[in-house]
Amino acid sequence: MLNVEKAISNEKLNSRLLLQVHDELIFEVVGGEESALTELVRREMAAAYTLRAPLDVSVGKNISLSTNQGVTEASSNIYL
Repeated sequence: MLNVEKAISNEKLNSRLLLQVHDELIFEVVGGEESALTELVRREMAAAYTLRAPLDVSVGKNISLSTNQGVTEASSNIYL
């Protein structure tokens, strides 16, 4: 999971890791970065530790809308 944050920084993505609970990661995804972040997270999490069997990484998406002083913001979260 540490490698994921480092890779996000190295690839100069603006999305960020919001929360980690055990092996689940929750991200705030900047518009247009969903594909790049999904690929990055799958790659880094699958390679986190060498195992005899492949490590399966699943990704889900939730879009939340929030309003702040009349401004509507949309954020996309990727859950692992």
